[in-house]
Amino acid sequence: MIDPASIELLQQRNGPEDWIYIVIGVIYLLWSIFKPLLKRFLQSDDKEGSTASGVEIGDLLKELEAPQPQTTPRGNDEESRGRGKEKLEAVISRATTLQTAIQELIAEIELTPSMFHFVAPLEANLQPQVAELVRGVHADLRAIDALGTSAVEQRTTRYERYIRYYNSTLRLITKILRSRDARAVRDLLADADRVADRCFDPMRSFAETHFDNYPVKSAVCLLEGRDLAVSNQLAAAGLALIHLPDDFAQNVTLWPAIAHEIGHVAYLTFPGLAEEFTRLMPGRPAQQLFWVTQQLTSQHIDELIATWAEELFADIFGAMQFGPAYIIGQTTQFGSVDEPRLAALIGVNGARYDEHPPPQLRILVASQALEYLGYGTAAHKVVERWDKLHGGRRADYFLPGIEGNLVAIDAEVIEEPVRDLVARVLDYQFATIGGYSLRSVPGLAFAENQHYGAVRDVEQMIAGDQVSHLDPREMVAAIVYLAAQGGYTERDLATLLRRSVVGLGVGEHAETPEYRTRPGRAAADPQAWFEAVVLHDVLRRSGLRL
Repeated sequence: MIDPASIELLQQRNGPEDWIYIVIGVIYLLWSIFKPLLKRFLQSDDKEGSTASGVEIGDLLKELEAPQPQTTPRGNDEESRGRGKEKLEAVISRATTLQTAIQELIAEIELTPSMFHFVAPLEANLQPQVAELVRGVHADLRAIDALGTSAVEQRTTRYERYIRYYNSTLRLITKILRSRDARAVRDLLADADRVADRCFDPMRSFAETHFDNYPVKSAVCLLEGRDLAVSNQLAAAGLALIHLPDDFAQNVTLWPAIAHEIGHVAYLTFPGLAEEFTRLMPGRPAQQLFWVTQQLTSQHIDELIATWAEELFADIFGAMQFGPAYIIGQTTQFGSVDEPRLAALIGVNGARYDEHPPPQLRILVASQALEYLGYGTAAHKVVERWDKLHGGRRADYFLPGIEGNLVAIDAEVIEEPVRDLVARVLDYQFATIGGYSLRSVPGLAFAENQHYGAVRDVEQMIAGDQVSHLDPREMVAAIVYLAAQGGYTERDLATLLRRSVVGLGVGEHAETPEYRTRPGRAAADPQAWFEAVVLHDVLRRSGLRL
């Protein structure tokens, strides 16, 4: 049981101020509950037919092929058979139209170099699924008398559901295609695709070696004016869709977070990985908000940590993919200097706790992963700098309760088991990935030589030289380090990054632009993170080991 002394109610006061804190807490709680419901309602029109995942579709198609239980056909009179036949023929017509649309879309994509990497997933995933659907409808039409009216109606409903889903997939792919008509957007997304593809490549290559029919073939990016996120809306096409915010082009410290989203893809698509990872959690996810006026126990903390399982995995994965650049990006994106307590606030999503850990804990998770990868000094300096900017010490965490109030929890109560968890995860040999640990997957971790290569790239960029590498992660890391060094505006940094990463299929070539250091609006608090990763020493003398 947690020491009660480590937990204090923030609003234990006597006087009218009590009401202020209670009202604020209740408003926060109600908004947290109703916000996701309102969001789902407003987005419902955009999600027509997209509720089935690729796994569900495959399972349901197998279900259609499976022998059906013997039932006595009902309503097999001429009129009923006629209606059933008309429905199946209508489904065949729609499915055939869908097949034609897929073929035409593939032909158009083949003429669009920046999207050519879509072709193989569409041919390997979407086309066979629709072809199987068409064969199934034809088979049902031939066996209509044996099926009976009830079975025909059930199967027709299923077929129509699939067709709606596939049409939704085609509309989204067409939207992505049209969004790349403008050259600036096309080149940006090609660069983002290159980074995402490189982050995904180790897991994809491993999966294709060890699993049959691994569902995800590639990752694709869409600039859509929303938070950075990944979705399964293109699961039927074998594509992981990464949504990018509008400011992505100028926000260079956000680029390493692409690896975090790829971590979600691996977590959800590797057969059995999510289940095996959750078994490493200290408890089961919290199913509701806690009554925090009662004494919290270690079980409550275990349930909180388990609630964050997927996000914890994705942060460990991201830190492995980008090394120190990942945590520098996190500190820039998550910083809450004006209101430090927000960085330690445990979020609420509806009637449950948010699946995202508070930013302060995410910084800790990344730093622990980096320490295991050999970047301990840099990681510790980043955490120290973070703490200094957020109140001068390791802040307590703040837990909202079902009553609408907040409880302060000593940082160590949450962070100690999380540190143990990160260490256990990085050493754990996952049966679902062939008995390998995550660190043993070839090409997954950002190697030490790549880190020092990125540091050397910074020196070359400052000297005005053009730099480019086959692995775009090294280029992204170099730009993030350069942002930490300071003296460049966000626009300058974005230009350097875009000229250094060779996008997928856009025929880019290396240029030698004029780089200059000048006063201007620099990237967020660059000098702080520059000091954190000891870049000022690295730039003055070579050979420094972090």
